[in-house]
This record gives sequence, structure tokens and C-alpha cells, in this order.
Amino acid sequence: MIKNRLAKAATVAVLICTAFMVLFLFTGCSPSSSSPTDTDLPEDVRKGGNFYYSDVSDDSGEVIIRGIVNPKEIDGKPLQIPSAIGNKKVVGIGDNAFNSVQELTDIMLPEDIETIGSQAFYNCDHLARITIPAKVNYIGEGAFESCDALKVVRFEDGSAIEKIEKRTFYGCALLDNIKLPSSLKTIDEYAFCNDESLTFIDLPMKLESIGSYAFCACDKLEEISVPSSVKNMGAHVFFGCDALTIYLASKNVSSTWDPNWNSSGCEIK
Repeated sequence: MIKNRLAKAATVAVLICTAFMVLFLFTGCSPSSSSPTDTDLPEDVRKGGNFYYSDVSDDSGEVIIRGIVNPKEIDGKPLQIPSAIGNKKVVGIGDNAFNSVQELTDIMLPEDIETIGSQAFYNCDHLARITIPAKVNYIGEGAFESCDALKVVRFEDGSAIEKIEKRTFYGCALLDNIKLPSSLKTIDEYAFCNDESLTFIDLPMKLESIGSYAFCACDKLEEISVPSSVKNMGAHVFFGCDALTIYLASKNVSSTWDPNWNSSGCEIK
């Protein structure tokens, strides 16, 4: 319990520091602002329906969603991201696009989405579920950080994701289990830290690296199997996971793992 309280204190401190470092949305907007006003729009951002968007490049014929014009229009209703705006295909969700949009409870992404930007859904307190399309090959840092109601995350079959970036699912209090895609090779620092309802997570067989504090303060995580493919393990990966039993596929811990990877002294089998 002492370790758990220390872990939570540490993670709360990190979260507070992180909050002050969040990038401003577009120009001069704080993290609590979900979208810019029309007068704040950069030159490359335009409106299409209830969305702000910008071109990937001048001649790509592809666009990225940059924000929502009127969040009140989606209050309590699923939000469908369009597959195209005009004659241009939607291929990404931009950094901070839906940051702190409290009206967002459910979102449906089109199949051609390839990227989800950093803190795209940061602090969406009522977002309960999301399905990540198979073509998504990049999810930015803190994309779903502090989504307190997020319980269901599903990666579609054939997912192209190779890395879970820093703090991607940090502080998702209701996320209780998640099946990661078989393509995944890296779980970065604090990726699932402070997910206090997490009881199960399936690590894929191609996983090569787990960052420091990746699963810290996951109070209810009961067991995890680490595949033999993991060559790098950061410090304090399971810090504060008092109920955890770790199953290692290899008999010997790799010399490339940090000496403090299991600093909480979780049972190893």
C-alpha cells in the first residue's frame, strides 16, 4: 500500500507537470479550449461542416481534421468523422483536435485514417469507447491521456501500429482490459501508467521494448506475460503494481533490461 501511494503521488506529479507543458491548440489557445474561433484560424485552416481541417499538402488531395466548430452539436451523440471533405480524403486527426471536448462520448473514425495526433483526445472526460482503424500507423503522445471514462479501445484486425507513444493511455481510469495489435513493437514511457482499473493486457509476440513506468500504478493488474522478443525494459515498469504476477517467456532476464525494471518486487514466474 505504501508503494502504491508513492506511485500515485509520483504519477499525479507527472500529470500536473505535463498539463502545464501541453502545446497550445493552433495559436494562443489553452488546453481547455477545444477549437479556435474563426478569427484565430491559421491561414491553412478552413471550415467544412462542423469541422476545421487543413490540407496535408497543396497537391495531395488529402486533409487532416484540426478541430470541431460547435461541440454542442454532438452533445451526447456519436460523432462520425467524415471520410472526405469536399473531394478530399480525410487521412488524419491533428494534434489537440478534440482536446478537452467534454461533449464527446463516442467517435467513429473512417477506414482511411492513418494518423492520430498528439493529445488529440486529451482530457475528453466522457469519451467511453474508440475503435482504431487498421490503417492507423501513428498515434501521438498523450492522444487519450486523462480520458477518465474511456473503457473500450479496440484495434481493428490488420492494424499497422508499431508503437504506443509516451502517455498515450495515461490516467484512463476505467480502461480495464485491452488487446494490443500483433504489429506492436514498442510501448513507450508511462503509456498505461495510472490506469487503475486495468486488470488484463495482452502483450504481442513481436514486442521488443517497454519503456520506464509503462504500467506504473496499475493497481488491479493481476498478471502479465512478457514475450521473449522483449530486448529492452526500462526502469520501474511495474512500479506500484502490488497485485501483479509477471510471467517471463525466457528463463533469464536480458542483460539489456534496466536493473530496476521490477523495482516493486512483483512475483516472477
